[in-house]
Amino acid sequence: MNMWTNKYSPKNLKEIIGDRPPLLKLQDFILNYPKHKKGAMIVYGPPGTGKTCSVYAIASENNLNVLELNSSDFRNKKKILEIVGDSMNQSSLFNKGRIILIDDMDGFSGTRDRGATQAIASLLEKSSFPIILTSNDPWNKKFSKLRLKSLIVEFKSLSYVEIFNFIKKICKYEHIPVEDKILKKIAIVNEGDLRSAINDLQSLSFGEINEKSLDSLGYREKEESIFNLLQLIFKSKDIDAINEYSNRVYLNLDEVLLWIEENLPIEYSSSELADSFEFLSRADIFRNRIIRRQHWRFLIYQKFLTNLGVALSKTSKKTIFNKYNKPQRILKIWKNKMKYSKKKQIAEKVSENCHLSFKKSMRHYLPYLKYISKNKEYLKSLKIDDQEIIALTY
Repeated sequence: MNMWTNKYSPKNLKEIIGDRPPLLKLQDFILNYPKHKKGAMIVYGPPGTGKTCSVYAIASENNLNVLELNSSDFRNKKKILEIVGDSMNQSSLFNKGRIILIDDMDGFSGTRDRGATQAIASLLEKSSFPIILTSNDPWNKKFSKLRLKSLIVEFKSLSYVEIFNFIKKICKYEHIPVEDKILKKIAIVNEGDLRSAINDLQSLSFGEINEKSLDSLGYREKEESIFNLLQLIFKSKDIDAINEYSNRVYLNLDEVLLWIEENLPIEYSSSELADSFEFLSRADIFRNRIIRRQHWRFLIYQKFLTNLGVALSKTSKKTIFNKYNKPQRILKIWKNKMKYSKKKQIAEKVSENCHLSFKKSMRHYLPYLKYISKNKEYLKSLKIDDQEIIALTY
């Protein structure tokens, strides 16, 4: 089966959707590399915004070879000096020009890959070919040396209209009858990630695409669960009911915190609002301790302060129905990071158990797991746990 993300990958610059200025800067750096003072370009932005495929489209259009390396394919200074160093000055096949693409530099961890980023930074000025590094978040302090020696270009999230128009074209080419409102829902839910939207569309294409089939991917279910929990927290002080519901549905506690923070001013005021934000700030302290020190025993305190602390802060009964808003910028950044992190965990397990490279697992095999997400026995044989199975369907 041909993945649509490959089938409809852009073959030239004109086929790439999104802002033109970043694309033109990338093209200029690749085609006029000797004129640039810096040895590399960091292309950053959320997943599914066309960072990697843009490099390949420019290469295809200009008859260039791409040597792609993934941060997970080498883990230390020695490996990098061997692989990247040798590639920087070797002539490519048939004397064609070359682009060195280091994909997903976020994969370098601060400890396990100690010395990796420094090694790459030391090689940038020696390369005969343009070096492109892709990243979701290049502002991490571990990339400080790379940033100093690189041009930086941002690929912004695609609008839902751009995604809608693209997947509508796919439906036309594949002769798939589907209502525009369904395609708009797919475009909106995937929040700027075109690759994810295409994968969802292909997953649904095996049957009739309607509102019911959208629910199978968890679109409506998750949103309803969050709204129900917010209703319980903001409208009641029933501790048992809040605990029972939050334990029964799968909702990430960090995401719940962002939803509460966004909608607190709608429901609470005055001292209620001040007390609630105090509880949220204390919950965030425990959250950071969990992340930094791996003290998972603090999770119960984070949960208590986030859910029950806010619920018990109210001084009067809330009876007016209010429409809750989705957290905007912060949630978007957080979701992209969490989504990518979870995908990486799953891809590493697939790579280990199926004897594949991490890059192949991530880009070519991971989308297939959506199709077999109901076969839990097979997924568990790959050591993919229940939460990761759920993550595959979102």
